Amino acid sequence: MLKIALIGVGNIGIRYLEGILKSDLILKVELLDKKIESINYFSNLIKQFKNSSHNIDLVLRHSIEDFSSSLDLAIISTTADVRFQVACSLIEQKRIKNIILEKIVFQKPEEYLIFNDLIIRKNINCYVNHPRRVYPFYQKLKQKIIAKSGLIVTIQGGDWGLGCNALHYIDLISYLVESDEIRLSVDFLDKEIINSKRPGFIEFSGVLCGTVGDARFFIYSGKTESPTIITINNSEFSYTIQESAGLIYEVDLKKITFNILEEKIQYYQSEITSDIINQILVTGNSSLPRFQEVIRIHTIFIKNLLEFYNKITNEFSSTLNIS
Repeated sequence: MLKIALIGVGNIGIRYLEGILKSDLILKVELLDKKIESINYFSNLIKQFKNSSHNIDLVLRHSIEDFSSSLDLAIISTTADVRFQVACSLIEQKRIKNIILEKIVFQKPEEYLIFNDLIIRKNINCYVNHPRRVYPFYQKLKQKIIAKSGLIVTIQGGDWGLGCNALHYIDLISYLVESDEIRLSVDFLDKEIINSKRPGFIEFSGVLCGTVGDARFFIYSGKTESPTIITINNSEFSYTIQESAGLIYEVDLKKITFNILEEKIQYYQSEITSDIINQILVTGNSSLPRFQEVIRIHTIFIKNLLEFYNKITNEFSSTLNIS
């Protein structure tokens, strides 16, 4: 029986669990969350599972110490403010083969380096949940444009959480061009700090721009909610992508052709988790990026936004309070 620990079973954690329960592997899933409502929910869920024949055994844990001594996979979907402490505590106390971390992974640049040393020392495979690398549409798109240069990528919408979610789009660009060489400008962000939809955290609006490899990008989030549109183009082609609607507007600038394509692009975490964990547990690999692949982009992103935050607020914070 393979053992999975799921720590932090809030909104995203519940989606992970829904996906895990779709797996056909024989699993023992150990759950940990501090919220009373989550504990009550899972207590009832465990009772239901015990009364049915199923390949998955659910167990509620009350602390990290209560987890099994050896775990095949740990999924840490806590908020970012406690993730470093939780992840390090788990690794120091238990034998872990694989880890999946949610983003924002950590809130301090130096925590990435400390954690990287730790997982190398403990021989742990660690992945970051940037799910667009798993989406079939982007896998196919990469094969179409992998040899192309001069990409210009724009992401624009409103009130979608620039601080929280921009790294997903930057990682997509990194995936498409196979580079983690990033330059980032915060000069065009709005000169104010706003409250996140997640209580206790902050957010940003305005424009982030920069380069990844030889690709240029412009990421915009306005203050008023509006659909997010992605465009990816160069001198030969243009793709305009509406993920939520499953629409792709494809232009071949050399042949002067235009197509409107309909395809499922975006997937809920509950729809992809089963395949992700099966791949990790059965093959020892994943389509998700390894932790080492994202360190450079994540740390530069956090450093730049932290400098911007301190400049705007006249503070000297060492922590970027996004999640």
